[in-house]
Amino acid sequence: MNIPRNDIKYKIAQKLFDYYVINDKYMAVQMPDGRYVPRRVKCTPLLLFDMLEQGASLGVYQQQYKRKWMKWVCLDFDCKDPCFLEDLLEKYVLPAARKLEKLGIHYLAEFSGRRGIHLWILTKGIISKEQGFKIVECLGKEYKSAIHQEEVFGLDLFPAVAGGGIKFGKQVKLPLSVHRKGGQSFFIPDILNYNMEEWRNLPEKSDFWQIQFGVLQSYVPNDLEVLWKRLRISPDKEQQEKGLLYKKEYLIAENSLSLYDIQKACEGCSVFYGIMKRALEGNLRYLDRLILSGCFGHMKNDELLWDIMKQQNNYKENVTRHQLSKLNKNYPVTIQYLYDLYGEQLESELDPHATVIEYIAEQLGLSVAKIMESKEEKELDHRYWKKEKDSSYFRMIRDKELCYMCYDDEVLAVNDYLEMSGMKQYDFKDIKEKFFGIINGDEVQLENSPSRYSLYKRWRKEKKNHEYWYLFVRKTEFLLQH
Repeated sequence: MNIPRNDIKYKIAQKLFDYYVINDKYMAVQMPDGRYVPRRVKCTPLLLFDMLEQGASLGVYQQQYKRKWMKWVCLDFDCKDPCFLEDLLEKYVLPAARKLEKLGIHYLAEFSGRRGIHLWILTKGIISKEQGFKIVECLGKEYKSAIHQEEVFGLDLFPAVAGGGIKFGKQVKLPLSVHRKGGQSFFIPDILNYNMEEWRNLPEKSDFWQIQFGVLQSYVPNDLEVLWKRLRISPDKEQQEKGLLYKKEYLIAENSLSLYDIQKACEGCSVFYGIMKRALEGNLRYLDRLILSGCFGHMKNDELLWDIMKQQNNYKENVTRHQLSKLNKNYPVTIQYLYDLYGEQLESELDPHATVIEYIAEQLGLSVAKIMESKEEKELDHRYWKKEKDSSYFRMIRDKELCYMCYDDEVLAVNDYLEMSGMKQYDFKDIKEKFFGIINGDEVQLENSPSRYSLYKRWRKEKKNHEYWYLFVRKTEFLLQH
């Protein structure tokens, strides 16, 4: 599918995804009766773009799936009938917005499209549900008791409680949705200086989408340390470590850089940008971990990769160390291969042959050589690694192959089994020498080169057709495994 990256609605969708989506496994889908129900849907900017294009509605969940972490809170003011909207605005919404302005807290004001106004407070780092509740309680307490005595007004807090609801958390309609029973929701550019008549008909303007993008583009999520200080909230150690990871700085090529700096520099590479987003939110997938271990695992400053892994769900130090040691052979993939792995369309301005680390270095104006381990350091690792791989290592591979051949029904020739069973120490030594010759970049002569193979025609009954099988000679196969 051709992704409309320059379309204004797609740019808006990217911002909505960055700001609001922390559970990218489930979305709330609207039913014909107006209710929202959870559906396992992979959420991407493209899905949100389709929502905007079709004038549809989607709901997002405030928490990570089965975890307590979030990145926004909301004060949801509403009234029983749209005719009371102006009174709601004057009596409660504008005073709350002025309080936020006075505290220096950045917020987004959104009209629900019917009879409500939302004030969104977004954060750069993730916060716990307990902290999110403290924030909305602190901001909404002076209006909550008064508004509950009113018959026509209401105030909902997101999150509504400090704990519980660990699977999804509360669901809220995504801004710029079009509700079946209401109208187009939208962001109000400057709620304190616009009167209601000026912004009520914004969707009818020809530059409506440009205005909405301008609001999102200019918004700056709140720095958590500043937010805690303004609201006099004391975070615990876990909250500090996870919430402030985005701004922790690392010395990379004589420059102090944070994970947030790296993520922002990679906005032009949508796939890696998404990986970094999930890294900071503690939402890494298995493939993400493989990519990051290859990209950051050979940097001089290995603390960066370690901190990313500590941010993830079910983190256990000994397990993580073991897994990272197993992934130590991974190296940065090329941009083209990265996009192929994720099934995404490559941006035209990217060099498909550059590696991810080369792209990052270029965006940050750094030298790849200064980011990665030096040649001497690599040689040290290489010599140690070579020492560990003696002939017994290749004998072990042979033994595993023999075991596999005993139960695999696709072995094509008994001679292969007999040939491998009869291998001697000389054969393993020969394979080892050729193997390290290839590793060192030497010209290696193979008696049985990969061009020597047997071709078999095989009938598969379940597929009702023929398959052609190529069988390499066994010594060559040992080398191909590496």
